[in-house]
Amino acid sequence: MTEPIKPEGPRRRTINIGEIVAVGGLAISGLALWNSWRSGDEKIAEIVGEKVPRVPLALRGTVEDKGKTIRLSPVEEDHALEELTITASTPANGSAQFGNDPMVSAALIESWLPKDVAREGAGSLTMTVKARYIEHGESRTASQRYRLSYGWVDGGLFSGRSLRITGIARA
Repeated sequence: MTEPIKPEGPRRRTINIGEIVAVGGLAISGLALWNSWRSGDEKIAEIVGEKVPRVPLALRGTVEDKGKTIRLSPVEEDHALEELTITASTPANGSAQFGNDPMVSAALIESWLPKDVAREGAGSLTMTVKARYIEHGESRTASQRYRLSYGWVDGGLFSGRSLRITGIARA
């Protein structure tokens, strides 16, 4: 039998092009990671330092139960009502306090109206609404004037005319 031929010196290994590309890609990825990590701290500091602009409270009224009630809610989703106080002025006279889900009834508005008011057609009354609400985690207060419009409907054979709320708008 013949013996295999052994090289006399140490064997030299050559680097192929695939290995060069892999090492270059690894170096570029490492530099990109370092760059994004370094610049990310500055962006976070900018975001934390920004002040969120304050949005004034605006209420939306949704008439329910054929005008027997109106549900008041903030227009902005970032606002959460805590307490709402409604004070009616000319021609009505009255005040009511509500929690975080205010629902004003037509019977309440009717009780505020003077007894000698004409119970026909349409009418409106001015209300001052004072609210305590939360915006972006901070408690705030607001006071605004609204105009509540209503109409009178015939109660049928056994009852008189009754008030129905038709809407609400800023005064």
